[in-house]
Amino acid sequence: IGRMADRIGEITATLRNFSRRATSRPAPVAIEDAVDGALSLLAGRIRDSGVTIERARSTDGPIVIASRIRLEQILVNLLQNALDAVKGRADGRIELSIASDRETILIRVSDNGSGVAPEVAETLFMPFVTTKETGLGLGLVISSEIARELGGALTLEAHGGQGATFVLELKRAADPATDMGEITS
Repeated sequence: IGRMADRIGEITATLRNFSRRATSRPAPVAIEDAVDGALSLLAGRIRDSGVTIERARSTDGPIVIASRIRLEQILVNLLQNALDAVKGRADGRIELSIASDRETILIRVSDNGSGVAPEVAETLFMPFVTTKETGLGLGLVISSEIARELGGALTLEAHGGQGATFVLELKRAADPATDMGEITS
């Protein structure tokens, strides 16, 4: 019991450090740069997995006011979950797309894994809910909280069939035609 309590303390301290708010001030961040950063952080795992990453680049270069590190945290978590979902599939595929209008930016991370069961989908963003053998069930909870801090939301997009799609919705920093401010990269 003592060793278990010590282990729980270690896990809690690690999670607390991971979920701490970033100390950097929010600044304009190009979404494509944040996606590039997340993919770069996971490049080795992606290469080793043999998974195909299909990425549709945004044509208008959407910008949000955020901490790039926090935004990349969300994207890394979503990509890691997608990699886990397609693990072992010969045709493993992850699709990344960005859609935007004058006010909103949607980043979709889709995979062709086994999908999310309806009973799991209902509790997916609750702490300690996981379908992974060694997962803690906190990645999506932390990512969802970061999205809220950034003025957005993280959701599971319902669709029948195979795979899962997570959608990160963020508010555009400004109209790209009128805002050519400095971008944090």
